Amino acid sequence: MKPDNHTEHLQRNVFLEKIINEIDMGVHVINSVGKTIIYNRKMREIEGMDIEDVLDKNLLDVFSFNQNEDSTLLEALRKGITIRNAKQTYFNNKGQEITTVNDTFPIIEDRVRMGAIEIARDKTKYEKLVRENLLKKGSTKFTFESIIGASYKIQEVIDASKRATHQFLRAHNR
Repeated sequence: MKPDNHTEHLQRNVFLEKIINEIDMGVHVINSVGKTIIYNRKMREIEGMDIEDVLDKNLLDVFSFNQNEDSTLLEALRKGITIRNAKQTYFNNKGQEITTVNDTFPIIEDRVRMGAIEIARDKTKYEKLVRENLLKKGSTKFTFESIIGASYKIQEVIDASKRATHQFLRAHNR
């Protein structure tokens, strides 16, 4: 007996929900008015939030962004544009800083913007480690000899950098 279209549709939704919650990338989807309609397990981990904190809520009621930055999700929704590999730093409702690299797409059906989807990779821990290492190293100096690599391309970059450094020093030490 062949399943009817309704049964197939329900089954497909179950499969899609399982996939979305099992992948190791954050998935956040908003509708046309900016309310969250999909918020997967990995995104909850990245942002340190419970699903109840985010689902069915307006994005700007839950997250805040630096003055000159906007949510890539809202930008994709408002402008109807795809944004790839965009680094974004923002804050959850607990004030915790979150840094992600996102691919964000508008959802358009019959020329109508229905919402937007964001696929996020967590960079929060990486950013924190970089900041901590910069603070620790403070006055550490590196030289061109510190660079590891012997390929032609690496040597080409080192040589060009040395020339630029010498020109800069000559121009500013007069």
